[in-house]
Amino acid sequence: MLPWLGLPGPLFAFAAIAIIVFTAILLWLPNDRYARRGGGRGAAMSYPSQASSVTGASVVAATSADRTRLQWNDPRIRPWILAGVASGHAQAATLTCLGFFIIDRLGLAPNGSETSIAIVMMAGASATLAAQWGLIPRLALSPRGLILWGSLIAAVGLFGTMLAADLYGIVLGFSVASLGFGLTRPGFTGGASLAVSLSEQGGVAGVITAANGISFVAAPGAGMLLYAVDPHLPFALSALLLVALIPWGRSRLS
Repeated sequence: MLPWLGLPGPLFAFAAIAIIVFTAILLWLPNDRYARRGGGRGAAMSYPSQASSVTGASVVAATSADRTRLQWNDPRIRPWILAGVASGHAQAATLTCLGFFIIDRLGLAPNGSETSIAIVMMAGASATLAAQWGLIPRLALSPRGLILWGSLIAAVGLFGTMLAADLYGIVLGFSVASLGFGLTRPGFTGGASLAVSLSEQGGVAGVITAANGISFVAAPGAGMLLYAVDPHLPFALSALLLVALIPWGRSRLS
């Protein structure tokens, strides 16, 4: 917490970082569309990866004659995108309310509640990393399996968080929910990517990015409105949305 800004301090800090990054990109990142020379050309790598060298497949992906813009409602990726948007809305709505829920459930004063909130958030982040770095490589689940199991686990965790009566219960419940969300996001991302050809990987990456972002447009506000009516509502309705996603995913995802 910044002493001269109070609790909103981190929000101002992150906004300042975003402005700095935006300015740096605007001033120094070459624009291939308008650069006369020296601009980058072609795909950086053959497929989405953390580290990959340029290959012949990169050139094919960048120069393919099939340049039709990929839409989110393309039948090949639509079920995956809808699953990602649904699970993303459940995560965004509950995450927005979590700090207020901890304060109200534990009877804390706003100033001084940072430690409890930080413990819960850190536990959730650790569970997400454990899912993506530890469980997914070992379980070898398909994208469909990641979404189905992730939705079930996240729903159980949200119900547990909603019913928790102390800090330990909230930590446990939110950790389980975060573990589930740590499975659903790679599930819909991988499923959408595998559903299209190599030359369309750039297009599907854009759609996936938009799907991730749209979850944080309306869901946070809707979650807070529900929280104002009843603190249990954001967690209960998000969990029910995830439960409904399971039979829908079994029939629509392949």
